Amino acid sequence: MKKKGFKSISYKLVLYITLIVFLVSIFLTGASYFFSSSSLEESTSDAMKNIVQQASLKVSAELSKHFNSLAATTQDEIFLDMYANKDLILARLEKVAKENDNFDMMVSDPTGQSYSLLADSIEISGRVYFQKAIKGENYISEPLIRSGDDNLVVVYAVPIKGRDGKIIGTLSAVRNAAELTEMVKEITYGEKGSAYMIDSQCTTIAHKDYELVMNYDNDIKTAEKDPEAAKKLAELISLERKMMAGETGVGEYSYGGTEKYMAYTPVKGTTWSIALTAPKSEVFQQITRLTIILATIAILCLVLGVILAIFIGRGFKKPIQLAAQQAHIFAGGDFSKDLSDEYLKRKDEIGVLAESFQALTENINELVSNISIASEQVATGAKQISDSSMELSQGATEQASSIEELTASIEQIASQTKLNAENAKNADTYASDARVFAAKGNEQMEQMLKAMEEINISSNNISKIIKVIEDIAFQTNILALNAAVEAARAGQYGKGFAVVAEEVRSLAAKSAKAAKETADLIEGSMNKVDGGTKIANETADELKKIVEGVEKVAELVERISVASDEQASGIEQINQGILQVSQVVQNNSATSEESAAASEQLSGQAAVLEEQVSKFTLKNSGGNKSRSVIQQSGTQLKKPAVEIPKEKASNEIKISLSDGEFGKY
Repeated sequence: MKKKGFKSISYKLVLYITLIVFLVSIFLTGASYFFSSSSLEESTSDAMKNIVQQASLKVSAELSKHFNSLAATTQDEIFLDMYANKDLILARLEKVAKENDNFDMMVSDPTGQSYSLLADSIEISGRVYFQKAIKGENYISEPLIRSGDDNLVVVYAVPIKGRDGKIIGTLSAVRNAAELTEMVKEITYGEKGSAYMIDSQCTTIAHKDYELVMNYDNDIKTAEKDPEAAKKLAELISLERKMMAGETGVGEYSYGGTEKYMAYTPVKGTTWSIALTAPKSEVFQQITRLTIILATIAILCLVLGVILAIFIGRGFKKPIQLAAQQAHIFAGGDFSKDLSDEYLKRKDEIGVLAESFQALTENINELVSNISIASEQVATGAKQISDSSMELSQGATEQASSIEELTASIEQIASQTKLNAENAKNADTYASDARVFAAKGNEQMEQMLKAMEEINISSNNISKIIKVIEDIAFQTNILALNAAVEAARAGQYGKGFAVVAEEVRSLAAKSAKAAKETADLIEGSMNKVDGGTKIANETADELKKIVEGVEKVAELVERISVASDEQASGIEQINQGILQVSQVVQNNSATSEESAAASEQLSGQAAVLEEQVSKFTLKNSGGNKSRSVIQQSGTQLKKPAVEIPKEKASNEIKISLSDGEFGKY
């Protein structure tokens, strides 16, 4: 049954080939148009440039002819004295005028005084053509309005030279300006291409539309007066400025809504420039015709490509359809039929595909036969694995139970060890505190000894002071005796002094007595301080011994605490190790159970596999299922790989070969 949106290979071949032919045709048409247009544009530019240069030479030659005619006329000796030979000169000029269709001819002296066939006296000293000719130049004027009939004329002027070569006057010929237009009318390009001339002021002096010459058409002046016209004539004016500058070239411009080409070049011997113009549409007519031809060829190629694609598609479609039918038969599980030799003998990709299908048939036959044998062996092995897994699972369960009891005992020991470690830490804390207190008491005892030593020093100092007081009392007593002796000698006058001396002696005696008593007390205190100092020193020695003992006890308690911590940590690690062993045993037990379950499932899958393989129809089975071939097959398939999922048994088995997947059934 075809899928939704199914398109046959013939349809795709037709579509792809048509698309390729279409794209190639478009590319070739575009490339041809591009290169042809570029080539034509270049050749057109060269052709127009050549034409306008030839036209310039032609105009220059025509002007030279008139100049040469005038110069030849001036060679007559009658012109050496223009007034004495006036009649002869006029007769000569009349003859020349008739021969060359001149409107008028005149002779001028160096001051510009002239006479002509039509006028007896003319003043032309201010005219440009006279000024140029009197300086020795051949000169043609721009178109001038002829007096009397308003026709445009041009004046040719050449110098007249004497025998010594000096300029003695000028000879001029007046001709119809329309002859310039007649010259450019002959210059054409294609059907609509035409030429025109402008002078050094951009005034049109020759054009196929003579009205432009009559009106002195000048694009630059027109643009200066009208801004709108300036925009429209901008490109043309740019080219005409190059013409006024005497340049030669090719350009493009738009005039009156028409795109045009222009080739231009100066006219030798003048200040004029000639231009040749042609519409782009006329230039590209050949390109348009070429485009139509290329488009027609492209359409024909497209039609032929479609026909060819249909023919090729039909050639591929039939064998591929037969291959698809064979693949559909394979999908139904029937591998008993071989492909036709018609396709096996082909030397192209179809033949390779047919050989691949034939090889697939042979390989599938061998594969399914070997799978059937392997499924029986798998079922037997799965039963043995299942029995072993059940026994392993039971042993692992008993081992897990024993380890759980051992774990409980270890946990109880760990708890007691942890409690001992905590008590050791507390004892270590108390010992540390006692060591601190003992050290502090020792420091206070040392401070008390230091204070008693200072008291002893102070008592010695007081004893010295009392000794000084005793010496003072002794000296005072002596002085009092001396004073009494002197008072007795003095008699009546020394009675008052004797009384004072007696009092002084009395005070000295009292001071001596008090100093002795104080000395006795201080001596007793010093004896007692010495005894107390001795006792304090002995106490300090004992406190030092106590501190040393406490420090040793603290060190021992600290070691006990560290050992208890290490013991608790070790027991904790043992406990964790046993827990890990317990977990491993439990995992092994669970794995054993899963292995047993997997073995049972494998047995089920083997049964399902056997059932699925029995659905294949193989060669040499007489239409029977593959079960009849299993007993006979002993061959091995090259590099087989059978993938059987671990999940629940299903009706889908994915068969893979070393050369890639071939399908699902």
